[in-house]
Amino acid sequence: LIAFYQTGSKLTKVGAARKMRLDANATEAGERTAAQVLACSLIAAVVAIARRVRCGDDAPAQFDDWSLCTGTVFGNTLITCDDLVAGFVGFFACCAGDTWASELGALSRQPPRLVTAPWRRVPAGTNGGVTALGTLASAAGGAFIGLVHALGGLAPGGSGGVG
Repeated sequence: LIAFYQTGSKLTKVGAARKMRLDANATEAGERTAAQVLACSLIAAVVAIARRVRCGDDAPAQFDDWSLCTGTVFGNTLITCDDLVAGFVGFFACCAGDTWASELGALSRQPPRLVTAPWRRVPAGTNGGVTALGTLASAAGGAFIGLVHALGGLAPGGSGGVG
């Protein structure tokens, strides 16, 4: 969580002057609003609470048993503790990928192409416009969150868990 917000806030400031010329909604300080923080945290908070209720104390995700849980609730297979950890980490990996792509992709020297019609070039800042730099930044953002989680679970006293 902290890794996502710290990197997102720092990347918002990278190339701020250029971003402000391209996008009237860009902010010089790169601050996140309370609504943005809530939007980027609510689902993860629900997953973390579900993990705490379902599994108890934090523990690193093991992912060593890929078989489905045998219990059922309303005829559906139970979600395992590891599934909830993966959901939490995956949520923030997606958020980081989106943020890194937006913040760094906007600085690309190549014009964006429309994701639904890649032969069409669009102005920077257009919704659905993608660049190679933004795509690479997205992958790096997601990988970074996964790495932070993995290292957190390996550190002495690190739980690697959620909730």
